[in-house]
Amino acid sequence: MTEGGGPAIGSAAYRQLDGLHFECTVVDITYDHEHKPVMWTVQYADDDNTESVTDVSELNFDVQAVVDMRKHRQLFLDQFASFLPYLTPWERLTKCCVLCKLCQRATMQATLWKHVDLSSFWPSTTPVGRYVNTVLNRLVYHDVLDKTPVKSIVDTLVLDGLPVTDQDLWGLMRQTPLLTSLSLVGCPYISFHLFPMCQNLQTTLALETVDLYLTFVQHASVMDVRNKFHRVVSFTSSGLQSLSPDISSHLLAQYTVATWSNDRILFVDKDRLVLDHPNACSDELYAWPFSLVPVFQGDVSPTITPKSNPLSSSTAFMFRSLAHARRFLDDLRVPESLATLVHRMKSSQSTTPRTRSKPVDPLDEHAKQVFASLYAWKTSLQAQVDDLSVAVAKAKEEHHVALTDYNRAELQRRHVEKAANRAMYWLTNARAVVVSPPPSGVIVNRPGDLDLPPLPSPDAIVALATTLALNQFAVYDAFLGEAMAIALYETLDNLHTYGGGLLSFERGVLAGGKTGRNLRYEKPSVRGDDVVWLDGSEASCPGIVKQTLRQLDRLVMERLANDELAECTLIRNKAMLTCYPGRGASYVKHCDNPNGNGRKVTAILYLNPAWVPAHGGELVIHHAHDTQHVVAPVLDRLLLFFSDARNPHEVRPTSAKRYAMTVWYMDWDEYTTTQVFADDDHNERTKIEREIEKFDAVAST
Repeated sequence: MTEGGGPAIGSAAYRQLDGLHFECTVVDITYDHEHKPVMWTVQYADDDNTESVTDVSELNFDVQAVVDMRKHRQLFLDQFASFLPYLTPWERLTKCCVLCKLCQRATMQATLWKHVDLSSFWPSTTPVGRYVNTVLNRLVYHDVLDKTPVKSIVDTLVLDGLPVTDQDLWGLMRQTPLLTSLSLVGCPYISFHLFPMCQNLQTTLALETVDLYLTFVQHASVMDVRNKFHRVVSFTSSGLQSLSPDISSHLLAQYTVATWSNDRILFVDKDRLVLDHPNACSDELYAWPFSLVPVFQGDVSPTITPKSNPLSSSTAFMFRSLAHARRFLDDLRVPESLATLVHRMKSSQSTTPRTRSKPVDPLDEHAKQVFASLYAWKTSLQAQVDDLSVAVAKAKEEHHVALTDYNRAELQRRHVEKAANRAMYWLTNARAVVVSPPPSGVIVNRPGDLDLPPLPSPDAIVALATTLALNQFAVYDAFLGEAMAIALYETLDNLHTYGGGLLSFERGVLAGGKTGRNLRYEKPSVRGDDVVWLDGSEASCPGIVKQTLRQLDRLVMERLANDELAECTLIRNKAMLTCYPGRGASYVKHCDNPNGNGRKVTAILYLNPAWVPAHGGELVIHHAHDTQHVVAPVLDRLLLFFSDARNPHEVRPTSAKRYAMTVWYMDWDEYTTTQVFADDDHNERTKIEREIEKFDAVAST
């Protein structure tokens, strides 16, 4: 209180004007020359405006009354806010705003204007374009922009049934950047121009769905429209199609039972129309299940305006099917007057046939007979095909059983043949007991194996076997290790240079025929190497040679068992120590097993520590399509290849000494067959002479 007993600055009060109470606070007091208060400045709570009051009786300073008034006002505002979502946008805009400033503020909450439904009320005295723009330009509170128009935040807009035009939509979509859903159900003046408009605005358009149900825009999926996020805009089909062109407006008027909204929807007596004009009615009209059918009329011209007569130049539409009409019949929110007509239509069942009765056409009857004959023929042929299919399946099964029996018998025959050949071989060698070598892949531990260098790892051996199976040859470096390889090289070099008694190098010879027993001959132009033959059991055989042979046996015979090698039993024949003395010594292209002499795998270990490409002596393997694989004879390199005609090979001319150890692993059964059933001497000598002629021809070229 002031010194004179009046209200002080900051005092709460409320001012009564025209029967309304406005809460306020005293923010300033003006005194006269006698220090008496003559004017009070108050600030209103609802809008923060200030006003000067000279009559203090207009202010009520009863604080408790002010507090009670605040509670009552807040209670009112809470109830008012809960009631606002049920009001139309036009009611919030025109009626609620005149109650008080607080009510006006409540209607300006942005959440109320995200979804705007303008179809529930339209003041007919206001043009529809102005009506829509008035609502969308309403200012509402925004978290960032303080106040912003509704059009900048609305995301769902419902214009169902309003006579908006394409021009109205063009302006509307340009001003609503966040609009994602647009409902135009039953809008009579929307045309196909909507689609190119959306395409022109797709850089700014956020639309995702457009509902065109009950509009006269047909074929909504013809154009591909995308929004600014490059997503396809979904257009709901209108569900309508043009009525039969044989049914004119004058004819419709004769059978119309009821109308709605200035003849926008006609309810036509379908049964009478079908009975009187059966040829003019479409199949869709025949299929309509009710006796009344709704017909939608409207002008589809894009230049029509809402004030134009909707029946001028009108076009009639009906539903495509009952499925397209379900939404109109059951789900769509329609005025009470229209709902009554729809209920009346649904309660009337059609009494006419659902399909058009067509006159009998002789061509159709003849076509039916032809098709029936063809169908009977097809059925007969299909029965024959089924019988043949069963017979073929049975024959295939019998063939499979017979082939399995044959393969089993052939396998047994091969086992018997192998056993007989082995027995014959031992009998021809004056041995009564048949002793067969162990099969491939069986590891045999022998004395001294622990002193040998480690073999390649199991993974490396698997890779070596796989490469041999795929490429018919394989190369592995550092087989013995450098120390053992150097020791073997020095042994061979000493034997070749100084001789070793019984183990002395001699010029390599060519053996003809399968057994090589009948004729052996030298041809330096074909083969120019010096060789020593041994099997490791000789008393004079160097220990390093025996160890190398055992290391090769452990790899090839006991561990290198791929699918092909596992089917046979391998034995090792004599090893051949070779030295190409240089001076152009070579070995022409040949095969180690050209005619089934028993050789299965050729293993060559190269022993040349100082080899360079200028020395020559590379081994060249020839494969199909003139493919050549060149193997350099470097120290401790092991070359494995199949000995038959898959790997013809040659040794290029050498200019320096070239050492190697060659070992052949024999297919035991093929070898014994060769030894037992060799050609007679005359035939074998004839073959040998042909081989000599062949080598002479190669050498001459």
